[in-house]
Amino acid sequence: MKGLSGVLSDYRAVEEAAGNGNRRAQTALNVYHYRVKKYIGAYAAAMGGIDVLVFTGGVGGNSFGARREICDNMEFLGIRLSAELNEKANGSEILIHEKGFNVKVAIIPANEELVIAREVVELANWKSNNKSSKRFVVYSGFAFLFLIAKFFNYG
Repeated sequence: MKGLSGVLSDYRAVEEAAGNGNRRAQTALNVYHYRVKKYIGAYAAAMGGIDVLVFTGGVGGNSFGARREICDNMEFLGIRLSAELNEKANGSEILIHEKGFNVKVAIIPANEELVIAREVVELANWKSNNKSSKRFVVYSGFAFLFLIAKFFNYG
């Protein structure tokens, strides 16, 4: 995002810059939205359709503009947002699709910290029962979770 926008890698900063007329930031947003749409289409093809499209995380849960752009022209998949519900929905768990369309579109707020804490507890419990392994690392980044367990002692 930063390379295309020339701003920052934070979606909110890029969105703000685009709103202030920054063309590079707008291009970065367009590319981002296009890539998400492409993944939705690819998964729809691989799964034989979509029943529910869920937006979560920092961008999906908080940017009505991103949701609007991502779902634009997706009626052929049965997806259409209610503009009114979409704009009101930031930060809340809600269905935001137009009635009469096959695909439900939902926002489910993410709680990455809780997920990380649960994974660490599960891993710590596993490790306490497995004495050959003593170290683990948890890395949490913006909008994703990466968990590595070091299973063996090298020393």
